[in-house]
Parts: sequence; structure tokens; C-alpha cells
Amino acid sequence: MLDYRAWIERADTFTRNLPLRKTDFDQVDVEVLVEPPLQLGELQQLESGITRPIPAALRQFWLTGSRHCACSYVCRAFTGDIELFGGTAFLHAQELPEHIFTCRDWAENTWISEFPEEQRYWLDALPITDMKNGDYLALDVSQGQDDPPVVYLSHDEESFVLAGSFTAFLQQW
Repeated sequence: MLDYRAWIERADTFTRNLPLRKTDFDQVDVEVLVEPPLQLGELQQLESGITRPIPAALRQFWLTGSRHCACSYVCRAFTGDIELFGGTAFLHAQELPEHIFTCRDWAENTWISEFPEEQRYWLDALPITDMKNGDYLALDVSQGQDDPPVVYLSHDEESFVLAGSFTAFLQQW
């Protein structure tokens, strides 16, 4: 199994060191927030309040890595004409029920409801990241896998599988 704590530490270190590359960019803005892991009792309480299973890989991420981490950056070059955005920003574990509700609402009350394959993605989603444009990265928990695929949920285009598993997604990222 992936060492989630080490993965988060690498993301943290990479992001914090980006300003050292300022010679390559006019400006580098970073934001780093890494909260401690969930306690088992907190995870059990969270699970009792949702209707879908939390896969083993995400459980371990929250129990050994972080309940919430955001390591994001914006690098600007040529006096701001070019902006490079990146990093990671996982949802806070405690916000999961709210985001599951939002995904279900999108699936049932928008154009998505008219497209069964698209709707399935949204209804079977366990959101892990929300995008500023209304999209999500989510785990597809429809098959009950311990390390399920990561899907990109697009609010205005077709959704698609981004990685074959949560672990593969993190390793590639």
C-alpha cells in the first residue's frame, strides 16, 4: 500500500520549495495546509452519516495521511501573461456528506439526469476534490473496490475515468 504520509510530505515539500524557483518565474504564490489524520472514531462517525462505503485506500489516506490537505501554487511569468496553476487540494473529510449531496443533486436535477451513463458517474461518486469551476475528482465506488478508479466529474461536458485506482492516481500525480 502507498505510504500516504510520505506522499503528502512530498507534496508539501515540493510546494513550499517552489518560491525558490522564482528565477524561472516573475511571481510564485503557494498555499500549504496539511491537517492531521482522522482518528478512527471520527472516521466511523463520518461513515455512519453517509450511504456509500468509503474504500480502504481513502480510509487509509485519511487515517495515516491527512483529513485535509491543500498544497497549491500559481507561478506567473512574463509579467503575469502566463499563469501556471497546480498542486493538490483534497476535500476535508468532514465535508464529504455535503459534497455527496451536491453530486446527487447534479445527477438528478441538471442535464446529467437525461444521460444514464453520465448520471451513473455522479450517483456512484465519492468526491475527493472540488474544482473552482464546479467539477469534481471522485472515486467510483460502484464496484465496491478497495482502491477504486478516479473519475473526473464534469458539470458541462462528459465525465471520464482519470486513473484506474486512487493509488495509481496519486503515484502519477
